[in-house]
Amino acid sequence: MKCPRLGGLFLLLFALIVASSCEQRSTPPKPRQQTKATLDADGLIVTPLADGSAYANDAGAVWYVRGDTGTRVKGLPEKLDVIDIAPTVDGGAYMTSGSGLWYLHDDSAVKVREGVPAPRTGTALSQREKWLWASLQVERQRGRQVETDSQDDDRSHDDDNYPGARR
Repeated sequence: MKCPRLGGLFLLLFALIVASSCEQRSTPPKPRQQTKATLDADGLIVTPLADGSAYANDAGAVWYVRGDTGTRVKGLPEKLDVIDIAPTVDGGAYMTSGSGLWYLHDDSAVKVREGVPAPRTGTALSQREKWLWASLQVERQRGRQVETDSQDDDRSHDDDNYPGARR
C-alpha cells in the first residue's frame, strides 16, 4: 500500500530544494578600496596662515605646506574627519575634528586637553614692559612740551622788555 501523504511531502521537499538552489547567489560586495590621500587630489581644502604657509586637508589627512613643499602633519590619528581649521597669529592653527580639538604647529599636531591655564610670565612681563615704555615716552613728550611752552613764554616777555618796545 502506498501512502499518498508521503509522496506529497516528498514532492514538497523536492520543490523547496530546487527552489533554494535556483536562487542567484550574490557575491559579497568587494570592499571599497580606500584611496590614499595625496596632495594631488581634487577638492583639497587649503587654510592660509599668518606666516605665509598653509594647511591642506583631504580624505582624512592634513599637510603643512610652505612654498612648493608639503609635509604630512605628524601626531594625528589615522582615521580623521576634519571639520575646520582656524589659523592663529603665531603661525599655527586649531583644528576641530571628530576626535576632538587639535593644535597644529608646522608639521606636528598636539591634542588639546583640559587643564589649569599656565601663568603667562613671559607674555605678561613683555606687555607690562611695553606699557611702561609707552607711559615713559608720553611723560617725556609732555615734559618737553611744558619746557618748550615755558621757553616760548620767557622769550615773549623778553621781547617786550627790549629798549625800543612800545608800551
